[in-house]
Amino acid sequence: MDDEFSKRHLKELERAARLADPLRDAKELLDPMKQVREQLEAARTEPMLRAQQQLEAMAKDPVEQARKHLEAAQLEPMLRAQERLAAIYRDPLDRFREQIKAMTDPMAQARDALRQETFTNRIQEHIQKLLEPIRGAQDWLAAYQQQERERLQQWRSVLEDFSRQMEEMPARLRAQLAALMERGWCLDPEMPHTWGIDLMDAIRDGEEEEAQQWLVAYFRSRLNKIEAALVERHPQRATVIAEAFAAHREGRYALSIPVLLAQAEGVIHDKHQRQLFSKKAKINLKTILANLPGDDARAIFMSAFCIDTPLTRNTDELPANFDGLNRHAVLHGLDPKYGTEVNGLRAVSILNLASYLVTEEEDDAAAA
Repeated sequence: MDDEFSKRHLKELERAARLADPLRDAKELLDPMKQVREQLEAARTEPMLRAQQQLEAMAKDPVEQARKHLEAAQLEPMLRAQERLAAIYRDPLDRFREQIKAMTDPMAQARDALRQETFTNRIQEHIQKLLEPIRGAQDWLAAYQQQERERLQQWRSVLEDFSRQMEEMPARLRAQLAALMERGWCLDPEMPHTWGIDLMDAIRDGEEEEAQQWLVAYFRSRLNKIEAALVERHPQRATVIAEAFAAHREGRYALSIPVLLAQAEGVIHDKHQRQLFSKKAKINLKTILANLPGDDARAIFMSAFCIDTPLTRNTDELPANFDGLNRHAVLHGLDPKYGTEVNGLRAVSILNLASYLVTEEEDDAAAA
């Protein structure tokens, strides 16, 4: 302790001397060997001071330690007893105070419960706010799923209806062809199938004249396109076909109708060496028809030429006022009144369908 005091005293004296001598710092800067000398002096004196401190500590430490141990031994039992007494008296007092508080403040428990409930409610409100976007997404997803189910149901109904129509189409198409062939007309394969249904409905409802006027207007509008298709499909017959259509446009139906009927037979003969209007099994189309699937479009259209119609019926079976188209009566000169625009358009429809049958077979063969 005396050495530390002496060191501090020396430092204070040095500081006072430095303040008293303002030129000292400048002198020190001018004396570069001073710091070296001080370091050497400190290196010589430091081991001696450290040894002196250690000797003093060894001389007084046993006494100091013994004194501290003695004091601790005297005080420890008293401190432990004091702690035990405080614990003994503190716990009953704390419990007593809590009981008194519960008796004198009956709302304390209610407040505690209310605080807990309020905290719980806040947590729940926070959770609800966090869940609101999720619930919104769930509601949107449920609505979207419902819309998709309804849309799927609508598509299913459409597909089922379409499938049913496809299954019923062969029978309906055969019925439409038979009804029109009975009146001397052939369906145009390019015509939407719903138009054939409308024609059937009109005929069934007694509007046969309106149905025929519609067919006349339809084939008039299709005349140029049908001619172009026939010329392209049958280039070896292009000249004859063009002249027949020219005669029709000029109103010379008596000349155009026999040529058109003959060309209908000719395109079938070119492909099958069969006769389009014959009833004889060896030379008509029934043998070809037997080799086609029943639901094949060609088979359905071809079957129209294999049923009994005014076009192929025996002339003695025709009514007295017959003004339609009968192949035998035209080609054999038995009907001098056949040359009308309606019969001319009927002949166009017959040639158009015969050409379609041949072209479809050639397209299928090329695809295969």
